[in-house]
Amino acid sequence: MTAVTHRTRTERGNTVPTHLPNLRAALLEQHRFRNEQLDALASWAADSSALATDDPRDEVTEALRRCAVSALCEIDAALERIELGCYGSCEACQRPIPLERLEILPMAALCMSCQHAREPRAR
Repeated sequence: MTAVTHRTRTERGNTVPTHLPNLRAALLEQHRFRNEQLDALASWAADSSALATDDPRDEVTEALRRCAVSALCEIDAALERIELGCYGSCEACQRPIPLERLEILPMAALCMSCQHAREPRAR
């Protein structure tokens, strides 16, 4: 991102650059939490497999593991967008993602409009 682009976005009211340290810290905290979650799940799975039982909780553990891995991928992608200077811009329409959305979901890559457009409609 060039200085001109950065300045223009800030002038239009995008306050993401001033909040970037806090947003990055939130992402790093999420990253730490997900890694701890994966470690705990791996430990539980190892203990469970040692018993050689067909425990239905194994399916839940695997689902939790997949969610944690997916979240880690989203967090890593957000941290990379910070490094590249494009964090806070919607990947689909390139408009700024509102700070309120990023504070709630710091790994958000899409604005609400684009996110809704990608979600399947309920019938």
